[in-house]
Amino acid sequence: MHAFQIIARESLARCDYELALEASEAALDLEPIYESALGLFIRAERQQGNNAAALRAFEHYRTKLMDEVGIAPSDSLRQLIADLW
Repeated sequence: MHAFQIIARESLARCDYELALEASEAALDLEPIYESALGLFIRAERQQGNNAAALRAFEHYRTKLMDEVGIAPSDSLRQLIADLW
């Protein structure tokens, strides 16, 4: 999971958004409520102009997190999509 995150983070830095999406999705497949992986996914979607996909991913995550753990996403994660609401 951590290797996927490293790949996603480095891919974002190189502007390889497709690889960043694939790597962050792979991390989320392993752990669906892994917040830092979702943050990378949202950043990659937004860099590609896919704001709706970023917001949809956040909403799905928010619901799953509340259902499974009973908590809300962090402020830093909400900041990634704050301008979309």
